[in-house]
Amino acid sequence: MISDPPKSRDWWPDLEDLRLSNTAVVVLNTSIENPPKLVRHLWNNSWLRVTVDGGTNKWHSFVKQNSFDDLKFPDLITGDLDSANPAVVEQFVSMGSTIIPTPNQDETDFTKALKEVKKYSAKHCKSIDSIIVMVNMCHRVDHFLSNLNTLYKSKTKDLYFDEDIYLLGRNSLTWLLQAGTHRIHVPQSLRFHPENNYVGFFPMGSACNECTTTGLKWNLKFKRLLEMCSLVSGQLASAYFFMSTNTTCIGSNVPMYSYKKSMVMYHLVIAVDMNNMVLRPGGKPMEMGGLTSSSNTFNGEPIVTITNSSPLLWTMTMGYEESF
Repeated sequence: MISDPPKSRDWWPDLEDLRLSNTAVVVLNTSIENPPKLVRHLWNNSWLRVTVDGGTNKWHSFVKQNSFDDLKFPDLITGDLDSANPAVVEQFVSMGSTIIPTPNQDETDFTKALKEVKKYSAKHCKSIDSIIVMVNMCHRVDHFLSNLNTLYKSKTKDLYFDEDIYLLGRNSLTWLLQAGTHRIHVPQSLRFHPENNYVGFFPMGSACNECTTTGLKWNLKFKRLLEMCSLVSGQLASAYFFMSTNTTCIGSNVPMYSYKKSMVMYHLVIAVDMNNMVLRPGGKPMEMGGLTSSSNTFNGEPIVTITNSSPLLWTMTMGYEESF
């Protein structure tokens, strides 16, 4: 179960202006395809730098390909180390990197790396605000879904991280919006050219019964009001209703009998104000197989707001394609 979230959050996804003094950067086993100057900025200015297993090789290749002489060495090298080149690992160790083997095969290297970040920050009495994870958002679907699973798990009560965890792909930034109200401050460059930049948001873990947005080209505003039940062949059959604004529910004196316990239950009926409410029967909540939002974009406003009743995965392009 997702841990209780804060009631409201502000997000600042402009990585070039992100405060990095309390940030950790994690490189998974993926090619680094972001603009080199941005990568150097994030890496050198973050408080903690981590490469994960084969990500150590990828980081070494990135350093060589871009001829950066000022890049700092990884603080930590984690993972089961079955993919890391021993010679590369030895080179970084000679520069000051610390190896932390994490052989547990019941968890992914990504999940284990997050745990090591937490341990390291606690050991140094340092509060981490955000973790930027360089990932590949395509090619290997199993890796992609596994990364999303770790992102979701990071906000559960069994494995909870206070830090904001961002998945940085080639031209995208993805993170989890817990239930609550969110204000996403749109980078100015993306507001000016919304036709070239896209966003999407998808339910994670459970259906989202309520979602209201502003600041998007196609905004959502719905609320799953009520599940009306009737007894059919000893089972409850459901019909779903959605409404766009709040209204009043009242109990009626029409009984519905339970065949098992001879208990009298009552239907709920809805006091409908047709001027202020739209009732839509037969719809579905926001869920896989139902309503999602993809290929959406910004409407030019500086802030996108989202109020959601259940976790949503938010993803947005970052306008980096022209930088390659």
